[in-house]
Amino acid sequence: MTLTVLEISSLSLDVIEQALAAHIKKSPDFFRNMPVLLSLPQAQMDLPALVALLRTHELVPVALSNPTAEQVSAASAAGLGVINSKGGGDPVTAKPSPSPSSSQEPPPVRRETPPSQQQVATKFITSPVRSGQQIYARGGDLIVTSAVSEGAEIIADGHIHVYGPLRGRALAGASGNGNARIFCRRFEAELVAIAGCYKVAEDMQESVRTKAVQISLSGDNLLMELQEH
Repeated sequence: MTLTVLEISSLSLDVIEQALAAHIKKSPDFFRNMPVLLSLPQAQMDLPALVALLRTHELVPVALSNPTAEQVSAASAAGLGVINSKGGGDPVTAKPSPSPSSSQEPPPVRRETPPSQQQVATKFITSPVRSGQQIYARGGDLIVTSAVSEGAEIIADGHIHVYGPLRGRALAGASGNGNARIFCRRFEAELVAIAGCYKVAEDMQESVRTKAVQISLSGDNLLMELQEH
């Protein structure tokens, strides 16, 4: 099993509310009833209020990731579990950088300038993406030259290229780019999505399994085309 990590980098519930609403609006069906692992700032915050806020957006907070001693007590009071992953390796998550021109604390989800308006380097991953890991290419494309394991998640605001087996989840066009595509040499994915439109394994044609495919978006439908090696 894998959990999506929601990194909270603001203590303001209003800021969190605005950022969550804007992010979930892009693909509400994808986030509905999603269990999330919370990564909190070191400072104390109103955890019961945060949990209530997340539930109003139909997210399901289940535990805190690597909490402080004070946060452990707060987690118990809020009905949350605790997961300490530092001994076994942290999930790989994207951490937004604060805007140099803003004096306000950064929200947990940031909107970026479209890739066409900025210079964004393609993110290369050469080692296997293991179960429980999440890789995010913010503002650009993602290239994985090895395998993506079951339970792993790869995300890009642009295109995704996987040159090994894709057995986990791949989400391209995460910031709403409907022209993004997913390219894969061996397709065995649990879930694929482009700009919030997604398919799970049970809805995919058996004819594309284990094949080289290109996935694109047409309207609200994902098209899966076989590719020659």
